[in-house]
Amino acid sequence: MSKHLSIKFTDFSTPDAGASIILVAKGGAFDDAAAAAAGGAAKIQKLIDISGFTGKLGATAEAIDTSENGVDRLDLVRTGHPEKRGND
Repeated sequence: MSKHLSIKFTDFSTPDAGASIILVAKGGAFDDAAAAAAGGAAKIQKLIDISGFTGKLGATAEAIDTSENGVDRLDLVRTGHPEKRGND
């Protein structure tokens, strides 16, 4: 094992199967990359609406999707108010 750290960056790509974990800020906000990874903003919003996801800090919601578009499993995690989060 090398003592030197090696990091390789790649372009962002959206999954077409598997699971996506979406970080949701206060008020249900999520970014465009999260929406793309989940198969669209409408899919995330539908999960929020159906599950009663309140957006309390640390709250979660999950769904299994049987449609042919996007990921098979979608997990939402509430991360808190963006301006109040630290960088630690």
